[in-house]
Amino acid sequence: MSRKKIIHLINGEFYAGAERVQDILALNLPEFGYDVSFACLKPRDFPRLRTAQNAPIFDLQMKSKLGFNVAIKLAELIKKNNFSIIHTHTPRSALIGRIASLLSKTPMVHHVHSPTLYDTENRLRNRVNMVAEKISMIGVNNMVAVSGSLKKYLINQGYIDNRITVIRNGVPSFEASPSNRSASKNEWVIGCVGYFRPRKGLEILLEALTELLKQGYNVKIHLVGGFETSAYQKIISNYIEQKKVGHAVVFRGACPNSDIYREFSQMDIFSLPSLYGEGLPMVILEAMAAGLPVIASAVEGVPEAITDSIEGFLVQPNDYLAVVESIKKIISDKHLHRKMCDASYRRHQIEFSDSIMASKIAQVYDRII
Repeated sequence: MSRKKIIHLINGEFYAGAERVQDILALNLPEFGYDVSFACLKPRDFPRLRTAQNAPIFDLQMKSKLGFNVAIKLAELIKKNNFSIIHTHTPRSALIGRIASLLSKTPMVHHVHSPTLYDTENRLRNRVNMVAEKISMIGVNNMVAVSGSLKKYLINQGYIDNRITVIRNGVPSFEASPSNRSASKNEWVIGCVGYFRPRKGLEILLEALTELLKQGYNVKIHLVGGFETSAYQKIISNYIEQKKVGHAVVFRGACPNSDIYREFSQMDIFSLPSLYGEGLPMVILEAMAAGLPVIASAVEGVPEAITDSIEGFLVQPNDYLAVVESIKKIISDKHLHRKMCDASYRRHQIEFSDSIMASKIAQVYDRII
């Protein structure tokens, strides 16, 4: 059978968790009969950093927040290229995509990666985006939530249960088995990967680092990723200077998918102390694929990936002492470290691979077509 064509309408401004999902789907969906193209409303980082460079990409840049004329261009693009489905990923892309869907008479799938009402620190923006998303979903019967927790959130927002399919995120396997990983003897590296913004809780991790150093533990932190704003980057830099822990913090910067596992291979433990707003973090799944124990806040969909005391430890948000105690448990017991490495790697293979995610998305497309 010939493959069907899908267009993913995305913002394209950043290359964070949701963008990794889109990138991975473009790489894997052809195996299941679907070719992916992208249309970017705010092209910046995604076109440059994506791994799926062979996937066609269209520039539909919105000149302003009210530049809805791009929906007409999108509808024309869909008709010209015979796309079978529009797949949107943000409130902005959902609104544009829905207009184009109606104009071109093309079915639409909307992918929800995080709770819109809690997505940023700006409450007004969150509410505006939530309203835009709700309006866009009128008449759309196919929504994808990346976790069971996110589905509950959507139902609480008034969406109908049978319109929502839970498809958990998936990531590629690491090249090497965790059996090749040995716990550091002298120095332990705790890693954190992400698109850093206040809700990611970096201050909590730095507070934990300060306490561990005070207690005499030889640890350091690798921070992999960019910052949402230069203002927040300055806040973190000042925080590090104030705590006098600069010697134990290494900024690795942002990196594409092709380099991410090289960063994970230098870590002994992964930590994501998010305060709120997580669907199912890709970085946690990537850490599991790399065979790392994970210490993370028990927020939203995180407990659907990490079982406390099995693949790592779950802590309450904003509790740096719980992060400290969790790290101490792992680095004081190399058998526990080894056991958690194996458990993380094994669970990723069974539940969170890139192929599993793509196959389930393909099943949604199959039902529509």
